[in-house]
Parts: sequence; structure tokens; C-alpha cells
Amino acid sequence: MLSDDIIIPNKERLHVLKDKIAKAGPDTLHVVTDFNRTLTKAYIDGKKTPSLISVLRNENYLSVEYAEKANELFDKYHPMEIDPLISEEDKRVAMNQWWTEHFNLLIKSQVLRRKM
Repeated sequence: MLSDDIIIPNKERLHVLKDKIAKAGPDTLHVVTDFNRTLTKAYIDGKKTPSLISVLRNENYLSVEYAEKANELFDKYHPMEIDPLISEEDKRVAMNQWWTEHFNLLIKSQVLRRKM
């Protein structure tokens, strides 16, 4: 059971993807996680640590086009994220748009197809 705080724009697609992952088996699954420091520390010894998404955006791991578009999204949505005058509901909508647009950008950049 998923929390009501989790936004799933397309539940049918989620179920299809879960089935595909289960059928493919654990040896084919790779997960990139903690884009926004949900699992890792934001500060170590008083120094702010970069999030995974900021590393991807700023450290040339993907294409120049990805970095440019990712920074455009950051410049558009980050001010909304930190603005105390924007309602929680409006922020939720904006953050979902940001996540969706950035996720699509990652897919377009073929981040899911890279092998180590």
C-alpha cells in the first residue's frame, strides 16, 4: 500500500512497469536513487553536500544538452520550491511538474541505458 503523499500520475503504467521488472529479474535492475538527499545527509561537518541530481546536472556526466535543460528546469522551479509565499498545494503541483519534466529529460538523455 502506497502513502497518500506519493503522487502517481499513471497508476496503470506503474503496474505494467512493476510486472516488467519482476519478469526481467533482479540481475537486470539498476536503481539510481536519492536525487534530493532523502536518504543521505544534506550537511557533513557543516558543509552542504551535493544531491545526486545536482551532480548529474553540473558535473558533465551526461550530455551538454542535458545539463543546459536541467539547469533551465532548476532555474524555473527551485525559486518556487523555496518561496515561503507559495501555498503547499501550489508547490506540490510545481514540484510534481519539475520531477516529471526532469525525469523525462533523464530518459531522453538515455541515463537508463548506460552500463558500467
